[in-house]
Amino acid sequence: MKTDFLMSLNEIVEDINNCNNAAALHKIQQIDVSSINSKEEKDLYANLYTMISKCNESENYILNLSKGNLDIKSPKGNHFVSPFKELHSNLKHLLWQVGQISQGDYNQVISFSGDFSKSFDILTKSLKEKEYAEKALKESEQKLSAIFSSANVGISITDKTGRYIMLNKWWSDFLLFSSEEILFKTFMEFTYRDDIEKSINSFNELIANKIDSYRIEKRFVRKDGMILWGDLMVSPVKDCNGKIEFVVGIISDITEIKKNEEKILTYSQKLELTNNELVASKGLIEANLLQKNSLIKQLEYARNQAEITLKEKDKFFSIIAHDLKGPLSTFKNVTSLLHDSYNDFSNEERVDFLALIKESSSNIYNLLENLLEWTHSQRGTIKLNPKMVSAKSIIDETIKLLIHSANNKEIIIKNYVESDVYIYADSNLIKTVFRNLISNSIKFTRTGGLIEIGSTFCFDNNKNPFESKIRFYIKDNGVGMNQVILNNLFRIDSTISNFGTSGEKGTGLGLILCKEFIELSDGKIWVDSQEGKGSVFSFTLPLVEES
Repeated sequence: MKTDFLMSLNEIVEDINNCNNAAALHKIQQIDVSSINSKEEKDLYANLYTMISKCNESENYILNLSKGNLDIKSPKGNHFVSPFKELHSNLKHLLWQVGQISQGDYNQVISFSGDFSKSFDILTKSLKEKEYAEKALKESEQKLSAIFSSANVGISITDKTGRYIMLNKWWSDFLLFSSEEILFKTFMEFTYRDDIEKSINSFNELIANKIDSYRIEKRFVRKDGMILWGDLMVSPVKDCNGKIEFVVGIISDITEIKKNEEKILTYSQKLELTNNELVASKGLIEANLLQKNSLIKQLEYARNQAEITLKEKDKFFSIIAHDLKGPLSTFKNVTSLLHDSYNDFSNEERVDFLALIKESSSNIYNLLENLLEWTHSQRGTIKLNPKMVSAKSIIDETIKLLIHSANNKEIIIKNYVESDVYIYADSNLIKTVFRNLISNSIKFTRTGGLIEIGSTFCFDNNKNPFESKIRFYIKDNGVGMNQVILNNLFRIDSTISNFGTSGEKGTGLGLILCKEFIELSDGKIWVDSQEGKGSVFSFTLPLVEES
């Protein structure tokens, strides 16, 4: 595990003072270079590392020479061992000459290449260089001490029990205690009570080698009782065997940061509360606006409905005035004519007059019947009595009521609806629908024409295949309708009532009743028509399959 340079410097200096270059080299190799920030510290580290490495290398070299190990290679680029390299060479040469003489080479002249006094001078110079190195190391130590003392962070060294054995001035100034008051006391004595447990737990994990280092934010109690916040980084200092010897702590003051964080939190809480109040107020405003808009829409709808009602009322009276006037006028004129001049007419003429009276009375009756049914629908007094009924029987019954009018125009009516088709509806309403639609087709079909009534199965817009419906259609080959007439069908405020192919007069309410009754029966009605080619009126009703 890499250690901090400043934490290890004292031990390195102590090892050098004790001539333990190997231990000093080991410790400096364990230093985390990335933790060194200032240029001064980096230069100190580089010089110290080079000097220790060279000293250690020269020490090993000289030690081997002293043991007579002349086969060792001399280190390269190490100025500390330069004088010993020459001595090494001279000794090797002397040893070779001795070997030659021992083998019987008596011609060898024993000589020693080199001057001993010069060698001793060089050796003295080397020792002086060592002294210079020690002085440089001492100066580095002083610089390190100056950095330790003047650092803008707190630096402390504790033993494995957490007792302070060394700290810088920043640390004592931070706590307002003197160094003497802090030394040999544990860090727990200066820790705020609520942070003691987490501090002890982290420290114990470090001592137990469960973690390599730790960093915590904790509170300290200053001498005057003020609570301060510190950002504390803690790392161990280990010997060459990996055993923890000391613990180094580096702390920075974050009290103002914590105060600002607390202010920001308080402000954020107030801001959130204000925002919630604004949101609530906005919700109330929006609710009031929605309520206001809803009331405006209701008033607008009521106004529109009132206008529609007035228009319908006007149309209602217009229909009464217009449609009653014709048949009543005919009825009055014919009856008056018969009453005043009965004997002046032949039997054939009297029969024609009676036919006119019958037609007028029939038109008046149909008009009054439709008016009565429409009034009930508008007042909401119609009570539906839906049940399963045979569609074919209702159509056949309606055809019997209208067959006389069809026969007078030689119109053929064909009912293609099968006998097994049942619908779920109010039979009286559906009879009114078929009566009006078939009567309408007879009115606008030329003499000799054809009216077809049929049914097809369908689904309600293909949305729900389980809600089956049946479509009924009344198709004729009569005069048909243009687009203007089609656009105004089923509307009481713009109903167009035309004369039939034989001068028949409509009530103007028939199709409107059909639309309202079909919709009451959970169906819909529409028409397809081309002028001169006839019309097809269609409507849907719920289908009941025969069980």
